[in-house]
Amino acid sequence: MRIKLDITDLHASFRPFRDYLITMVPIVALSTYVYGWRVLVMLGIATAVAALSDLIVALLRRNTLDLSDISSVTLAWVFTLLLPASISYTILIVGTCITVFIGKHAFGGYGSYPFNPVAFGFAFTAAAYPAEMFGYPAPFSAVPLSWKPAVELFSSPASAISRGAKPGVSITELILGEYNGPVGTTFCIVALSCLVLLIVHEAMTWHIPVAYMATFAVLAFAFPRVQGSRTESMVMEMICGLVPFSAAYLVSEPSSSPKNDLAKFVYGIVLGGVSIVFTWFGTYEVAVCFALLVCAPVGSFLDRKLSGSLSLRREGSSNG
Repeated sequence: MRIKLDITDLHASFRPFRDYLITMVPIVALSTYVYGWRVLVMLGIATAVAALSDLIVALLRRNTLDLSDISSVTLAWVFTLLLPASISYTILIVGTCITVFIGKHAFGGYGSYPFNPVAFGFAFTAAAYPAEMFGYPAPFSAVPLSWKPAVELFSSPASAISRGAKPGVSITELILGEYNGPVGTTFCIVALSCLVLLIVHEAMTWHIPVAYMATFAVLAFAFPRVQGSRTESMVMEMICGLVPFSAAYLVSEPSSSPKNDLAKFVYGIVLGGVSIVFTWFGTYEVAVCFALLVCAPVGSFLDRKLSGSLSLRREGSSNG
């Protein structure tokens, strides 16, 4: 087995993942401030498991181990930030293995997988360990570094909304991230800032995240589930549904999302609609992961059909 490290690849082929990792640093810092050092331990374990998975696959396939491919580490970080700070390290390891081994490598590695590996890993882990995946420690509670910490767990505001109740937190607390939820997804202002930075820095285009958020917002406004004003209900649905974090780090995953701009925009609309349907009627709270799995074939279909339409249009214009 040979080892390869190409700095050019790191700045070209894997640039989006590099930028994802950089922009996740402030989210990780805030998560560590709120939940303690266990967040960094979780990320360290996930990073080690992702790197070891890449090494094992390279050995089994007798391929070159490409150290420039940081996609596995990035996927592991996104997966980890979707978990409670109190999650058992066993579940973290299992979920990271599913994300990298099956979600990424079982389909040929980076550029070949048909759906978002994080969505697959999270959906599998949520189905296997629902009690552990959807119980959260309170913010600023000291979560021990132990393998499976004994801390009091609470449901999230999203769970209250799904039961037809109004969350016991204010809009201000939701915006500031002071509520029970996955370790890195509750800081919506920071996630939105990271999204803007990723778009400006051209790590992604605006088409999918903007269409996704706009569709989700319009439907949440049109069909409010929370008592009060439509606007308040919409904001609560979007924040509790992890829409800002999903828009930044899940919906525009570079390998599994459509490639042309029109397909991206339509895909974002479809994904926003499917996400809110899963939010309203699904069993689990992080609806976007399940929506991404359902919409994966739609993305490739739109790419083929809309790319063909655009080519025919351009051909017709040149002939004219």
